[in-house]
Amino acid sequence: MLFLTPEQIEFIFTFAIELFVATLAFFLSGRLLSGVNAKFTDAIFVAFLGLLLKFAIDFTIGMVLVPGLNEIVVFAWSIVSLLAAFIVWMLLVQHFFDCTFVRGLFIVLIAFILIFAIDFAVYYIFSIIFPGP
Repeated sequence: MLFLTPEQIEFIFTFAIELFVATLAFFLSGRLLSGVNAKFTDAIFVAFLGLLLKFAIDFTIGMVLVPGLNEIVVFAWSIVSLLAAFIVWMLLVQHFFDCTFVRGLFIVLIAFILIFAIDFAVYYIFSIIFPGP
């Protein structure tokens, strides 16, 4: 029998929602700012790689290295992982969408703001549904 902890369910649920929203944000803002250079498959690839890095850092810190961390420390590491994803997204958007630094920055900022808001909302909702000890 496969048993998932509430934290693992939160990771899977958050990853799926953030991948969907980030893909749409990258594609729509890329089309708006970069024109026909932004393809949907490229948006999926960019969103997936950035989120994979973000969740790898979150999982490593939150579940493997130091389980039972204070909620504020986990949230601070979440911000660090978002900044790492931001840097990766900047590089990938400039390469795949064939745009300048400024356009790439605006494309990534739109997705970054949406992901940060979703990350905070899902974390808050799961902390209400599954309160700690």
